[in-house]
Amino acid sequence: MPPQVKFSQSIPGADRLHYVTAEDVRIVLSRLPLELWRGLRTVHFNDRSHGARVFGYVNRGRREIALCALTPRLSLRRVLVKGQTPAQFGAKPGHKWPVLAVRRFMLYDVFLHELGHLQPIKENAHSARLSIGICVTKNWMGPDPT
Repeated sequence: MPPQVKFSQSIPGADRLHYVTAEDVRIVLSRLPLELWRGLRTVHFNDRSHGARVFGYVNRGRREIALCALTPRLSLRRVLVKGQTPAQFGAKPGHKWPVLAVRRFMLYDVFLHELGHLQPIKENAHSARLSIGICVTKNWMGPDPT
């Protein structure tokens, strides 16, 4: 039986939004091998994006992931890595990203990247975790989970 992942949510201030829900995360996790997320204890939805500079992070114990609330009007072109395009997430270059595109980015790029940081790797841990995050993102990014 898969482990129970807990969820916590704080109410975002001003006009910021949580683009991802607990159900979205559950659907993504259900599509991944259990070994990749067995160590995940809690997913927090908080309001610590520091002006859309932080999208998500792993807490110190490396068992919890936080996804941050973001402003309703944003373009994420500046944070895409080489090879990624706005179209992969459903956005038009140079325009405000629709809610669905931001949601896909948060799930398939941010959440899976942070999940890569939870992987137990001993040697050269930093680059190996990043490689897992990139592989997971590329292999599991597909149709929208809902």
